[in-house]
Amino acid sequence: MSLWDKIWGGKIWGKKKKEKEEEKKEEIREIPVSLESKYLFIPYISEKSLKLAREENVYTFLVDPKLNKNQIKQIIKSNFKVNPLSIRTINYPKRIRGVFRIKSKRPKFKKALIKLKEGESLPFFET
Repeated sequence: MSLWDKIWGGKIWGKKKKEKEEEKKEEIREIPVSLESKYLFIPYISEKSLKLAREENVYTFLVDPKLNKNQIKQIIKSNFKVNPLSIRTINYPKRIRGVFRIKSKRPKFKKALIKLKEGESLPFFET
């Protein structure tokens, strides 16, 4: 695919619809999918989350709303090699706010608070 095709979203005017669909299927097959890469799982770093990590050994992550507590626990165990004591989750709904003609959107997401034992920690929350 040339640079021009990448800029314009891969639109090649001479190809038929079936050929384009076949190319997309081939691209999807090449990408390996695992549990960790399939779902959103991002450390949430703010003043409050750093304070929780320092004082109470509780770490905050933004996770995919589809994940439940057991799946979050499995991801934490496999990626970070620690055993969480408890997991608390908070669901945030999608929000659309409008001031006159300007509209702002916030997507739906879930926040997970993960409590670890005294001796265990996660490296990117340490200051």
